[in-house]
Amino acid sequence: MSIKIESLHREDYHECIDFINMVFSMSSGPTNFPKLLPSYYQETEEHMQCHRVLRENGRIKALVGIYPGHVQVGNTELSLARIGAVSTHPASQGKGYMRQLMTACMEEVRGSYDISHLGGLRLRYLYFGYDRCGFVPTFTLNENTIKHAQIDGSVQLRSITK
Repeated sequence: MSIKIESLHREDYHECIDFINMVFSMSSGPTNFPKLLPSYYQETEEHMQCHRVLRENGRIKALVGIYPGHVQVGNTELSLARIGAVSTHPASQGKGYMRQLMTACMEEVRGSYDISHLGGLRLRYLYFGYDRCGFVPTFTLNENTIKHAQIDGSVQLRSITK
């Protein structure tokens, strides 16, 4: 059994889309990546080169997208790697394929980009140095904020819990 990591090409477009649509549809309902993110999923060499895959006997078993971009921080422009479409074929889960592929992708990202962003299941990506960062705005409404907002007495407050 031969296992190989490679970048995809234009001719791999349909296989790529079929793979990620299948994997994501199994956990989150029907998924159509070209419709969801048309700027990432186009049938061009440039767009397909953003995808790294681990193949087993010629078939995609794990996939990670590294989508290049830029972000402006003050007066400095930084190169940004947006990581997405992280997926493993259901029949290949537990074989370490994703860890192997993500490790190779993180080496590439660290050598080529200033920063990277990856959303998703936080605990899954701690192995690769990702953690929650940035800011999360919080809105608090209480009796004191109502009093100063000059809202009439028809507003009632109730505690909402999960």
